[in-house]
Amino acid sequence: MIHRIANILSIFILIMLVATPVMATVLPPAASPDQGPYLGEDEIRVSTEEATSVTSNSAVLRGYLSSLGPYTTVQVWFELSNGQSTNRQTMTAPGMFSARVSGLAMGTEYQFHSVAISTLMGGQHAQGNYMSFMTEHSMPEAPIEVETNSASEVTSGTVSLNGYLASMGPYSSVTVWFNWGNSSGVPNSSGKQVLYGPGPFSIQLSGLSPNVTYFFRAAAKPDTLGVSAVYGGINTFVTSGGAISVSTGAESGVSTNSATITGYLNAMGSYRSAYVWFEWGPTASYGQTTSMQTTYSPGVFNYTLRGLNPGTTYHFRALAVPTAAGSVTATGVDSFFTTTYAPAFQVNTTSASNIAASSATLNGVLNGTGASNKVYVWFEYGPDTTFGNSTPQQTLSYASNFSSVVNGLVPGMTYYYRAASFSNGNNVYG
Repeated sequence: MIHRIANILSIFILIMLVATPVMATVLPPAASPDQGPYLGEDEIRVSTEEATSVTSNSAVLRGYLSSLGPYTTVQVWFELSNGQSTNRQTMTAPGMFSARVSGLAMGTEYQFHSVAISTLMGGQHAQGNYMSFMTEHSMPEAPIEVETNSASEVTSGTVSLNGYLASMGPYSSVTVWFNWGNSSGVPNSSGKQVLYGPGPFSIQLSGLSPNVTYFFRAAAKPDTLGVSAVYGGINTFVTSGGAISVSTGAESGVSTNSATITGYLNAMGSYRSAYVWFEWGPTASYGQTTSMQTTYSPGVFNYTLRGLNPGTTYHFRALAVPTAAGSVTATGVDSFFTTTYAPAFQVNTTSASNIAASSATLNGVLNGTGASNKVYVWFEYGPDTTFGNSTPQQTLSYASNFSSVVNGLVPGMTYYYRAASFSNGNNVYG
């Protein structure tokens, strides 16, 4: 009795294992130089839809890519239980995809599932659930058959819709077109083509809106009065969000040796993050670049240039590129500024005096005030040439010696110092 119960339980568990679909979760890959930056999105997800247009020797397999995960392009295809695989298709947005298989055996059941993989080396691999269909047992009288294939060449405002006229039926010519729209009711109709034999056909649409999901289906009708149109299944595509855009802004804080330059990231396009930076130099050929900054939304960015030459014209422009690999760089227009001339006043550092164990008198000379009626002077000092300490400022209205006493010094330590001055937006050091 115990053995019989165990056998029954084993059979039940085996049935449950066979009946239960296996779900595989693909973990996001760690970022690597081959893959580009990982944007923290979920994994690739693909599902298998019911086959359509099943005949005695062919069928249209359908799948749905619901997520590209962190990738910008994903390849999709189908695998059948007889070992047959369809050609890979490249997708850049979620949506339906399909493929026609032929050469199948009459009256035979086939299992198939959808597959998706990142185009990047080492990227994710996902599989959809298994579905099945049975080919017909006999060769019927061929009616008109039309299939809706995946859209291609999708941009922010245009797309190529693709279909396949699988059978002309008994007719010598067939008119084909597409119904499309931003709802499953597909209220719009494309232009029409006349075909004189089975085969693929495509029609270009334009004037679409960015970041919108569109639905479409192929349609066919013989050029005979009284015969109704036939339709393929409904597929979808998503228009891209447009290109990234950047503008060159104004300069600010221009002095004899520094200036702050500004840019503006106008739009992110369909991307989640972008690098922004500047090119700059003494001519419109630039020759120098600033370090890149990463931004996640449109807005202002800037960079302070230092070590410039007085009285010199510098050109600059803003640039931006999506962080996704293979993206196109956007550039702003050229702009320029001129640094101010060196001030007429000058300050010199002279020898320290009254040096004691923990104090000293620092001395300097202001040689003139130039066009200004006053100049601020002080000293910078410290245990190395980065200084780190400053004396209180003094105000001078004419050329003069000046000095400051510093206390709290460490006995036996060497100190560095220099005279400093400021007037009319310019710093001058001894």
